Amino acid sequence: MTPQISPDGKVADRRFDPRTAAPFVYKSTSEETRRAYRRTLLEFFRFVGTRHPADVAPGEVLRWRDSLRS
Repeated sequence: MTPQISPDGKVADRRFDPRTAAPFVYKSTSEETRRAYRRTLLEFFRFVGTRHPADVAPGEVLRWRDSLRS
């Protein structure tokens, strides 16, 4: 299947796969910390539309941060 290109030139079918974060999440020896990392990553990628991390702009990270502050 050929990937679809969105109007902004990005590959439309690339999505965040939580399994790709496993090396980061499992660096911690604390199960509670790992749960918090997983939860935070999922919340962030829901906020940015579950897009691939390479397609997330720095401004979106700042908007997410600001939304948490408010």
